[in-house]
Amino acid sequence: MEFLTNEFQLDEKTKAIRKLTFFKLQNGFVRQLGEISKNNGTTWTAEYDLEYRKEK
Repeated sequence: MEFLTNEFQLDEKTKAIRKLTFFKLQNGFVRQLGEISKNNGTTWTAEYDLEYRKEK
């Protein structure tokens, strides 16, 4: 599953968009990858890479 934000003002000179991608992993885990683009989605840079696990 993937979500894109609307373009927003990152700083005085830069507009950006963010992309959140969710991946279903083994054992019911979920990975969330957050990326940012400063050129309208031509290239992406990872901001964070998280893994969610059920508490035992």
